[in-house]
Amino acid sequence: MRVLRHVQIRVALSMCAALGLVGYATSAAFTDAGSVGASFVSGKLDLSVSDGTTPGQGAPTPYPFNALTVDGMYPGGPASYAELRLVNSGTLPLTVTTIGSSAATAGSSTTAQADALGTAVRLRFVTLGPSDVCNANFMDVVNGSGTGSPIPTTVNVSAQQGATLGAGANWRLCFKLAIPADTVPPAAAQGASMRVMLAVDARQVQP
Repeated sequence: MRVLRHVQIRVALSMCAALGLVGYATSAAFTDAGSVGASFVSGKLDLSVSDGTTPGQGAPTPYPFNALTVDGMYPGGPASYAELRLVNSGTLPLTVTTIGSSAATAGSSTTAQADALGTAVRLRFVTLGPSDVCNANFMDVVNGSGTGSPIPTTVNVSAQQGATLGAGANWRLCFKLAIPADTVPPAAAQGASMRVMLAVDARQVQP
C-alpha cells in the first residue's frame, strides 16, 4: 500500500507541470508601422559680377571688364573710370572679403613687359551711392585724388561699406586705372600691353 501511494503522487505532479507549460505559450497579435519623411534644401552661395548692363559669373571664365581700358598711358596721362557691381545671385548672405588684382600679358607684350607696366599702374576703387556716377569728378573731386594701389595687390574689403550682401543685393564700385604723375615707370613698361585681372573672394555670413 505504501508503494502505490507514492506512484499516484508523482503522476499528479507531472500533470500539473504539463498544464503550466500550456499557460506560457506565445500567442499571435496585430501589428502596425508608420514612417515620417522630411525634405531639406541647401542654400546657394553665388557671387556674380556686372557692369550695370551685362551680368556675368566671372568663373570659370573671367568676366570681360572691357569698360576699364586705357590707351596711350603715361605718368599723369589719361585714366579710365568704370563701374563694377558685385551681385549676390545666391540665396545665402555673403561677405566680400578681398579684391585682388594681377597683371596679365596682352597683345604681343611679354610677361616681363606686362609686369613692368603693372608696377607703374595704380588701381583704386570706392563705393558708389545709389545716385552716384562713376567718373573723374566722382573719383578725383568728390573722393579726393588718392592714387590707389599698384598691381598686383590684394585689398581687404571686409570692413568697407557694402561688403556684406543679402540675397539679391549688389555692391556698386567705381574703379580708376591710371599712372600717377609722380610715378617713374621702368623702361620695360614703354610700349607694353597688359590686362588687369581682378579676383573677388566671398564667404558665407555665419549665423
